[in-house]
Amino acid sequence: MHNRLMKKAGETDDRLFSVAAWRHTPYFTDAERAALSLTEAVTRLSDRTDPAPDEIWGEAARHYDEKGLAALILSIANINVWNRLTLPSGRWPASGRDEETNRMSFEVRAIGRVESSLTDIESAPRQVDESAPEAWLVFEPDMLDGLRSIGPGDEVILITWLDRARRDVLSVHPRGNSSREKEGVFGTRSPHRPNPIGLHRVEITAVDGRRMRSLEALDGTPIIDIKPILSGEMSQRREWRPG
Repeated sequence: MHNRLMKKAGETDDRLFSVAAWRHTPYFTDAERAALSLTEAVTRLSDRTDPAPDEIWGEAARHYDEKGLAALILSIANINVWNRLTLPSGRWPASGRDEETNRMSFEVRAIGRVESSLTDIESAPRQVDESAPEAWLVFEPDMLDGLRSIGPGDEVILITWLDRARRDVLSVHPRGNSSREKEGVFGTRSPHRPNPIGLHRVEITAVDGRRMRSLEALDGTPIIDIKPILSGEMSQRREWRPG
């Protein structure tokens, strides 16, 4: 619902679908980042002992006057109330069906970002084995407990959100070669696609705190998930259970 209303108001897909990764994308102003930071702090009250630290509130106050701050807090509270009212009825607020197109939509939250010398999508290698430089995977502090079983030598599948890719592309020239006939984008590895998800098979070569050295990807690319590659031998697969 919110996406549809915002698009009618003139917002772009790039900005709308990057809200979940706002810390790692270039689409938001300093004032918008301050508002998003305050929204995140007030929404996730249980994540820290001081839910709204002075630096977060102070940064918001630097961009908004008292009336603006009051409106912002009221909007945050209003959305949170509606989310909590819909949860008991079985409707998860992070997903929904567009009433006009009957398509499902989902929300994901970035768990980290890529630090790399690569900054330009046009000059980046097509694949990791094409002279791509190593990069660091930098994870959010609250994700560290989920990474404790991953170390140097492990092979993993990394899932990223290719935030600088175009989302209105359905056909491309393979490998960007205009002399080749266009193909449907789903038959290629092009980053430009309706849902620009990146899949990277990588080996972790070093771990430094909340950083892991690994793959090729543009600097700032949001990380969505990381999963181990299963061994072909059943006996060598790790058992998993929650808790």
